[in-house]
Amino acid sequence: MKKRVLVSAGVVALLAGGVAAVAVAGPEFLAAPRADATDVAPFDYPVNDAGQTYGSLADAPSELLAPDLVLVRADDGREGYVRIEDLRAYEGEGVPSSPSEAAAWNEAAEARRAEMSPLTVYESDGATVIGEWTPSE
Repeated sequence: MKKRVLVSAGVVALLAGGVAAVAVAGPEFLAAPRADATDVAPFDYPVNDAGQTYGSLADAPSELLAPDLVLVRADDGREGYVRIEDLRAYEGEGVPSSPSEAAAWNEAAEARRAEMSPLTVYESDGATVIGEWTPSE
């Protein structure tokens, strides 16, 4: 059975024609940041008592302006939030520059994802655990 998620596994930086673009794999979100993303006012996300912003990546003008807690649908179907730093760690950083680097990056990514999955899902307070989310590839 195919799972439908609000946001997929994480963030991947893509280089196309010398222009950087950011995409989150999955059917619900695909966006490219503006070249001048630093002069865009951050999206007006709600803020919890711990000072963390929370909301959907679909509302973010770029990955750089993503909320601290990202909306997902937990494995049990409940909506909750995963920490953006967990998503970034799950996906990994950097862009391979050669086929051999890509092979090594993919191998490391598989090990990292197996170790980290599933991710913990929280209420909007960022502290109350309500479930787990297994990112789909």
